[in-house]
Amino acid sequence: MADHRSEVGAALAVLEDAVNRCMTEDVCTGEVSAALEYLGTHATLKWPFDQFRRALVESTRNEIEKEARRQVLNASLNGIRRTLNEIG
Repeated sequence: MADHRSEVGAALAVLEDAVNRCMTEDVCTGEVSAALEYLGTHATLKWPFDQFRRALVESTRNEIEKEARRQVLNASLNGIRRTLNEIG
């Protein structure tokens, strides 16, 4: 059980790091995708994961679009956290 919690925590940390770096870096990486897949297998509610994925691949041309994407990623991450908290 402790291993599962630490793996979930590590995957959430990857997503949080992606949100923090999305304004300056391309965060659509294999590591982020793997974290989404792993966490998604433990959740019944799928929309926050789908929303996070869509925001990852959206192209951004200016600072306003980058900030909008960061906000969507952050909101999606909050939804992912709530979903995982509901299942224990």
